[in-house]
Amino acid sequence: MATVLDYSDGFPGAGAIAAAGHIGAVRYIGFPGRRKCTTAAELADFSRHGIGMALVYEDFNGDWLNGYAGGQSSAQRARNHANAVGFPASRPIYMAVDRDVVTAAQFDVMAAYLAGAGSVLGRGLTGVYGEHDVCARAAGDGVASWFWQCRAWSGTPVRLFPGRHLYQGVGTVRVGGVDCDVSDVLRDDWGQHNHINTFLKEIDPMSVIPFSLPYAADFDNVALPFEVGTSSSVIAQGWVSLLATFGDSNYEVICLKGGQVVPFKSQSAATVGVLKENTRVFFQFPDGAEGLAIRYKNLTPGARLGYSFPQIPK
Repeated sequence: MATVLDYSDGFPGAGAIAAAGHIGAVRYIGFPGRRKCTTAAELADFSRHGIGMALVYEDFNGDWLNGYAGGQSSAQRARNHANAVGFPASRPIYMAVDRDVVTAAQFDVMAAYLAGAGSVLGRGLTGVYGEHDVCARAAGDGVASWFWQCRAWSGTPVRLFPGRHLYQGVGTVRVGGVDCDVSDVLRDDWGQHNHINTFLKEIDPMSVIPFSLPYAADFDNVALPFEVGTSSSVIAQGWVSLLATFGDSNYEVICLKGGQVVPFKSQSAATVGVLKENTRVFFQFPDGAEGLAIRYKNLTPGARLGYSFPQIPK
């Protein structure tokens, strides 16, 4: 199983992390100049070595006790620092709940903290680090979309949250002269800065398929719900749900056939240029169309080109 590190007392270096067999690390964010937090130089080092970096915010283990307003201020501090080091605004940030949460009142405060963070980051970009019950409550309340479960406080025998992206075990390893915690990676996309999503399913044009996808978490995983018509030249009507932070970015919806980009028979003008949140779009597919994609058109220096191939179940 793939693993990632987290650490707070120095910088082991991307080369050492990769050489030790790990695919990346989750790094602290929110406090420029603090030793435990990442930097622009470290992020660039990760990119050069082709390993991933995700982010977690934690000032101290009781941040979450500040409730909704505390979540807002913590998330804003985290996003400001993430922007400053060049971390993509389209990627999530985990908010740490780094102690045992026990009482009903504590769980309510914790959920409010994550809701406050989501009001700044966006629900689809809000993650949580914590024990099994913290992850389960956050998922149940819809206040987080990314889950990093820790072994601590998760019971004996351990209770594993089924929606976890990462799972932090016990014990440490020493990499590049730095003591590091180790987490198992349960999902291909665990919030890393350099993830590109590529999943493709064939369109079945002979049936009506109403469906929806999970809320988009990044620009290369854009939700496209459709109702597909009944001929081989199908008409799809749907909407593109884009995160508010993408409102001024340029995208285009493209059609795929035989693994190549091909033109639609017709499409609404909204599918080229700027797609605002909940833009309604219309497509007429060519015969043999296999899938749709969102392509990010105006790349900034150092950005990655991303395609999304929404799952279209038969």
